[in-house]
Amino acid sequence: MDNSFAVYLSSADNVLGNLVGQVYTEGVNYSWPTTITNTVALNSGTNYLHVVGTNVGGPAGFLGSFQLTDAGYKFSNGGSTLGTNTTNWTVTNSQPNPGTFATPTVTPTSYGVNGIAPWGGMGIQQPTAQWIWSNDTGANGGFNTVYFSTKISANSPAPEPSTYALMGIGGLLIAFRMKNKAGMGSAFAA
Repeated sequence: MDNSFAVYLSSADNVLGNLVGQVYTEGVNYSWPTTITNTVALNSGTNYLHVVGTNVGGPAGFLGSFQLTDAGYKFSNGGSTLGTNTTNWTVTNSQPNPGTFATPTVTPTSYGVNGIAPWGGMGIQQPTAQWIWSNDTGANGGFNTVYFSTKISANSPAPEPSTYALMGIGGLLIAFRMKNKAGMGSAFAA
């Protein structure tokens, strides 16, 4: 993140959630080459990954690569890994009240994939990850805070084998019944 960021995990899209990690260096005007690695437990059901980014002037950008290790969950792209992009992330420039999170509904602006100037290449796992930010960079020379969000969903549980067996028996009964009706229909037609 150019310049600093905080990452939160929440069970609601309008609540900031629990702090997972942050990078902010007092007195330093950039922290963008810094990455964090953290393992957190997901809430049961739907989760939201919220990233609060702050730019302190000049170009602003958010580049990230995220991975889920629990096969029971998926990112908004349907996979277990997600890079920053304009399809699966949303952004807003406002926070209604401390601790809340404005539901982002705006598509972020892409400034290009990993390797684009002025940032250069960053060692992340998603080579197609894009540098993104809000299209409103602020009237104060680029000084602004923006709020990114993406959804993490629980995978639908697979039916138990006994459910498959019951579905198969039900299908056979329906097919048998339709065959008998077709046979009776043709007998009456003759």
